[in-house]
Amino acid sequence: NWYCYLKCLAVKESFKLSNIELLFGDIIEYLKNSTNKFDFVLCSGILYHLTNPIELIHLISLVTENIFIWTHIYDEKSNTLKNQNINKANIEHDGEIYFGGRQTYKDNGNSKLESLYCGGKFKISFWISEKDLNKALKKYGFINIQKNEDLCDLNHPNGPCISIFASKN
Repeated sequence: NWYCYLKCLAVKESFKLSNIELLFGDIIEYLKNSTNKFDFVLCSGILYHLTNPIELIHLISLVTENIFIWTHIYDEKSNTLKNQNINKANIEHDGEIYFGGRQTYKDNGNSKLESLYCGGKFKISFWISEKDLNKALKKYGFINIQKNEDLCDLNHPNGPCISIFASKN
């Protein structure tokens, strides 16, 4: 949302990060039409708001060799997963089946606090399992996958989360 984008712009300016490009909008549509290449893609807090997060991983793989992901995941061992409205589900992308959970937003994707809402634009989203997130990364060429245990939390208050850096070399 625009509020999170403004926070990112403030950090960029505060630290004088002149070689960083921040974009605001629909990342799926942007990447479908992009011929740009990036040294690194930061994908934080996006995947679990999408109906098909594998599509985004696939599109990102076409524009970079390095990605950092922070996302909520589907993990039945989590004590906090039950706080979300999620049911086991599979999705198909590019001939592969991926396991996870389909979440239905309690507010149907529309928050009354619209100016502060950081959710997705869909009424449902898909939270992928850790195993199948790794499967997707490997399918699209990310062979070096490193999990950052310090930024992972099976019992995060908003549901289990994971932090991964992946590269193609």
